[in-house]
Amino acid sequence: MKKIILAVLVVIVVAIAAYAAVSAFSWPGASGNEVTLQFLSFHPGTLTVSAGTTVTWTDKDPFTHHNVIGDGWASPNLSMGDKYSYTFTTPGTYTYKCSHHTWMKGTIIVK
Repeated sequence: MKKIILAVLVVIVVAIAAYAAVSAFSWPGASGNEVTLQFLSFHPGTLTVSAGTTVTWTDKDPFTHHNVIGDGWASPNLSMGDKYSYTFTTPGTYTYKCSHHTWMKGTIIVK
């Protein structure tokens, strides 16, 4: 029984390592006004935009769901492929998070 448990743990660790290795070669990018939710984090973590810009978050995590929660604005739960957009009209610094994964935090700087 101990050998079976050990074998299962080894398979899980190898699978996680393989996923991380493949991910390193296809790390999500963002352009202009886009934020990607992938690998249990926001990419980029800080985004600077002009006032009046609509920022779009896209969930690319296949194994979990996320949301984007700011002060006075929030997305619904997002699954892989879902998008959420919010227009920032006033200059300032806006922080946000995923309420499901408390370490996931991001910042939008509006100039």
